[in-house]
Amino acid sequence: MTEKRFLVTYASQLGSTPEIASEIGNGLRKAGHAVDVADMKGVISLEAYDAVIIGVPIYAGPRGLGDIGNFAKKRFSGELARMPVAIFAVGLLYEGMKSDAAYVTANVEKAIAPIVPVSTVLFAGTIDPGKLSFWQRFANISTIPSADFQDWDAIRAWARGLPGLLNG
Repeated sequence: MTEKRFLVTYASQLGSTPEIASEIGNGLRKAGHAVDVADMKGVISLEAYDAVIIGVPIYAGPRGLGDIGNFAKKRFSGELARMPVAIFAVGLLYEGMKSDAAYVTANVEKAIAPIVPVSTVLFAGTIDPGKLSFWQRFANISTIPSADFQDWDAIRAWARGLPGLLNG
């Protein structure tokens, strides 16, 4: 197997997305690849990478997609158009919201079009009402109890499959 160099980059407001990005990075390293995990605001170049995995938080439907749109369309559109890209979105995907997954992933893909990701997945995050912004406290998410909905087995399984998808 030839070692690839991957960037796992993310945006986050409440902390779940970087935790998941780190776990994905660990999985790729265990598979023998070189990986950098970084907040997308600090990324200045994609030149050293063979592929990019982008993590984005989802708050109240398609809100929160500005970070990925800025990264993929304004800052790195040319580079991302020439390399494989995978996306993971992180939101409140507890049992009652699973029907929203297709809607959310479609909106994430729309936010980076015309770039077409090799994989787009929605993972559940965590909610800590104490970390919510002033406006988030008045949205529906403030009624959800503090909880960790993350499915680490699903996250690790997706990470294990990424090298095969990103070989393009």
